[in-house]
Amino acid sequence: LALASACEQAALQADVHLHLGQAYHARGHYHKAVEVLAWNVEALADPAFRDQAGPAALFSSHSLPWWVWCLGELGAFPEGLAHGQEAIRLAETVGHPYGLVAAYGSVGLLYLRKGELDKAVPPLERSLALCRSADILLMFPTVASSLGAGYALSGRRAAALPLLEQAVAQAAAMHLMLYHALAVASLSEAYLLADDVEQ
Repeated sequence: LALASACEQAALQADVHLHLGQAYHARGHYHKAVEVLAWNVEALADPAFRDQAGPAALFSSHSLPWWVWCLGELGAFPEGLAHGQEAIRLAETVGHPYGLVAAYGSVGLLYLRKGELDKAVPPLERSLALCRSADILLMFPTVASSLGAGYALSGRRAAALPLLEQAVAQAAAMHLMLYHALAVASLSEAYLLADDVEQ
């Protein structure tokens, strides 16, 4: 980030802020992730910065869903929901598949953390459908695990278990250990809710 800032290249700065924010998020440093990702969200709101960043602005605009996800983990639900709706609006406008998966997924996950399962499931279902249709393998385990958790907690255990098992298995097959513990914990909770204590 220090090197990117010294270069004063908008595209490079936006890209580095996104990846640094994702790294903080993965480590559970949500306050720091919010701070780093907010820089991108604010910078990309400036048309001059977007023009300077060029095509990289599209990729770095994915900062908004990650920001929403972090806000949800921190319990900042009103702020997160407001930005989540903006993330969906922006993703729908651009029509970029990854952006759509991330935007719907972040809003669904925020509602899941808030405990509003009836509002969590529809955006997560939309995110998973887009994930499958656009063949976005990298996002599948996270979205499927979140949706599976939503199903399990709302009593739809028959739908939850296969989805959670697939999420954990696919992440392991891809050697994608990011959020693996959360996915396994969701699967474990679903087994417990289904009275399968041994599993």
